[in-house]
Amino acid sequence: MSHEPIRVGLFLLGVGPSPRGVWTRLRDMVGALSGETELELYAAVTSESERDLLALPPERTLLLPPIGLIQRVVHTSRAARAFVSRFDLDVLQVESMPIPQRASVPMVVSLHDLREFDSPAWKIRSAAEVYRRTMMPRHARRVDAIFSLTLWMKQEIELYLSTDNVQVIPPIAPKAETPSRPPWRGAETSLFNRPFLLALGHLEPRKNLEVLIRASNEPTWPNDLQLVIAGADHGSLPTLRQLASTSPASIHFLGPINDNDKWWLLTHAAVVAVPSLIEGFGIVALESIVAGTPVLVADAAALPEVVGDRRAILDPHDHVAWGQRIRDVVGDPKFRTSVVEHEAASLPRHTSVAVASQLLSVYRNLVTPV
Repeated sequence: MSHEPIRVGLFLLGVGPSPRGVWTRLRDMVGALSGETELELYAAVTSESERDLLALPPERTLLLPPIGLIQRVVHTSRAARAFVSRFDLDVLQVESMPIPQRASVPMVVSLHDLREFDSPAWKIRSAAEVYRRTMMPRHARRVDAIFSLTLWMKQEIELYLSTDNVQVIPPIAPKAETPSRPPWRGAETSLFNRPFLLALGHLEPRKNLEVLIRASNEPTWPNDLQLVIAGADHGSLPTLRQLASTSPASIHFLGPINDNDKWWLLTHAAVVAVPSLIEGFGIVALESIVAGTPVLVADAAALPEVVGDRRAILDPHDHVAWGQRIRDVVGDPKFRTSVVEHEAASLPRHTSVAVASQLLSVYRNLVTPV
């Protein structure tokens, strides 16, 4: 007996321009599901480049005009219903705010970040933050399922929204790229003639990069180990530079880098450090594992869940402990190898097959509830 495939529509109005991390996740998710005969994917996008990035045929996409958040609050529900009607969808998957209302089919919402709810109300400066703090919780409680990247985030969402319909769907691990040589020229190339610890990401307070600079002042810090910090400044660079000026270690700020540069750094680093205080997932940690480089993370938020090795999980405020563990990883080849092997054990749950299977299970249950 044959069954009609489940028609799932990705509603992407308001996701924002690519490249962004969400587009990488969506591209990988669509690729993982593209071979499933039980499923047909459709997408509502705001540009042809977004459609091309997802590699969906034009006949399965609806092109929507890009509009601002306030306009989306007014028009999103109407656009979502038109999307559902045009392709006779069975499930609507929403990847950005605001959440449509009365979509007429089961609706899934991806919700990976509740940082706005940790900030005092007087710090709210954008319409998006106002929506998330006021209307979004009520709208989210009405959906049929919420996708989260980690168990930690699932628990946070359930606590805040008083709901039990959160499903953990981890991201698919990216494929490592391995450029054969540093992409930089001139003086910067000489930086990589010595071992280095890599910290990668936006330079902002929640990234807690100060703990690494303080660790570089400790006597346990390896003598020849450089600290390389790569990423765009989001408010922390002046403080980090001031701290670095008193450190005996060699500390370098590379600024924003491209994807090829990122993979060269991840592949060639002696160790990667992610001391963040808040991460809904921590993609740099997963990318480090894919690259075969040991990664040390803060004992905070979702990061311990990503690496899965207690020896690689440290108090985010204890710079002495960071200095000691960095010494262990850099100076002891057997310890380094053991950490790499234990961290690699987390990769099977991030394969395209594993993630596609979880997604299909959710879609089936939405269409045919048990």
